Amino acid sequence: MAIALFILMATFVALVIILPLLSGMFTYKPNPSYLEKRKQTEKEKLKSHRDDGYGGYIPPDEQLELEKQAKSSGSRIYSKISHLTPDDIPIKLQLQNQGELKSRTARKLVTTDSNPNNFDYDLNELIDEELESDRAEKSKAYTPSFISNREEV
Repeated sequence: MAIALFILMATFVALVIILPLLSGMFTYKPNPSYLEKRKQTEKEKLKSHRDDGYGGYIPPDEQLELEKQAKSSGSRIYSKISHLTPDDIPIKLQLQNQGELKSRTARKLVTTDSNPNNFDYDLNELIDEELESDRAEKSKAYTPSFISNREEV
């Protein structure tokens, strides 16, 4: 069951990523504001490790307190994603040709001929084919076929 669910999710993600690329209407680009924000958070983490008073070491009792605070402050999904902004997403899906109309092909004008005697095929050829097939059927009916001792059912 878990494998089937994983395969289904992987297929869904692949379709979400691949179909816009195949259509040629969208492209994926890295989000520069995400990269800047990520660098700032890494700098802040390094600075906080230096300034924690322990030189990067957190005593076990404080570590337990931090874990309890993290669990009690809301480990639900909503509390985790409620503060997200577009700058927190690493990849941008960007529409190509934004603001432009899709180029359309010009239709060929269909000429309608109101003359009932004009056909788009040769009427004499159709008549000849029909007569030839009738002759073949008649000649087949009158030619003797293989006679056997068995009765036809």
